[in-house]
Amino acid sequence: MGVSPAVRDDENVWLAIFASMLGVSLFLLVLLCHWEASNSRKNLTWGSIPGPQDHDLS
Repeated sequence: MGVSPAVRDDENVWLAIFASMLGVSLFLLVLLCHWEASNSRKNLTWGSIPGPQDHDLS
């Protein structure tokens, strides 16, 4: 419809780059959340729910 194939190819490349960066960002976010969750549980007993009593305020 008046759009040259080269323009569509450029848009596809930018869409692929954006999708790849979004995927990598989400993967790193999940990795960070899992790392944070595993490190925050070191002082807790198995099955306990973290609350104010679990934080060292001294």
